[in-house]
Amino acid sequence: MLLRHTFTPPNNTRLSHLCGPLDAHLRQIEDALGVKIAHRHEAFKVDGPKAKAERAMETLQALYEIAQRPIDAAVVQLTLAGDSSMAEDGDGAMTLATRRANLRARTPNQSVYLDNIANHDITFGIGPAGTGKTYLAV
Repeated sequence: MLLRHTFTPPNNTRLSHLCGPLDAHLRQIEDALGVKIAHRHEAFKVDGPKAKAERAMETLQALYEIAQRPIDAAVVQLTLAGDSSMAEDGDGAMTLATRRANLRARTPNQSVYLDNIANHDITFGIGPAGTGKTYLAV
């Protein structure tokens, strides 16, 4: 689906901060959501699946609103973090969606760990080797 949006009022400084150096912020959004973003001045086009294209437009709008100053890549990532990359399956198990595959907790403790990752800024995992701490955290 192709969505179009024109930012008004057009402000070249804000548009520059929104796009980032060499459109790095746009590429970051494209990679995270699996969409294609094209722009000419203040007119943006987002091509991709409907839900992802709408999410990309929401992200662009949110970033444009805070683009009075240069935007750091971490701010773009935090804005994208509102994405539902962590969701619950129908049976209540936490699933982490990644580009390669969907990760799912295999044990009750892993399920608690994924829930803590989703709900807290910092989560520490302590335990023996081979229990999936690093695999689930990355």
